Amino acid sequence: MKTPLLAAVLFLSVASAQIKLPAGIEAVAFGSAEVTFKGTVTRTVLLEAAISPQQSERGLMYRTSMAKDAGMLFVLGMQDRAAAFWMKNTLIPLDIAFFNSRGVIVDVLQMQPCKASDENCATYPSSKPVVGAIEMNLGWFKKNHIKVGDKVSFKMKY
Repeated sequence: MKTPLLAAVLFLSVASAQIKLPAGIEAVAFGSAEVTFKGTVTRTVLLEAAISPQQSERGLMYRTSMAKDAGMLFVLGMQDRAAAFWMKNTLIPLDIAFFNSRGVIVDVLQMQPCKASDENCATYPSSKPVVGAIEMNLGWFKKNHIKVGDKVSFKMKY
């Protein structure tokens, strides 16, 4: 087995180990992506990737924790469009960075958990049309000096 493949398998198994799904909820497998942020600093992280509608719908639901540099890339399409996320069944507070088709971060928002029983979960919309979003632990973008106007790029890892 090649080393990059082994690393990806280990990464995904560690990420999945932190999820305890409620009865009747099936697991969703995610890909991974190497994501690079460029601005006043350059930072690269390996994240889970949600590309399909099923993956995007599940996102980081049911996680009780994430490693400090873990998160999820959401690829929403090829053309900029309005997008909004919510936190139903998401148990940990998150930051979300929306980015457009030029790779420019247009928003960084903080999102709070919302219990499944809460019918009025807040939504977190992008202020401009976007093609993707990245969710990380709350405060991660500020701590890593990544802000609106910085660039993001990614390479899918299969």
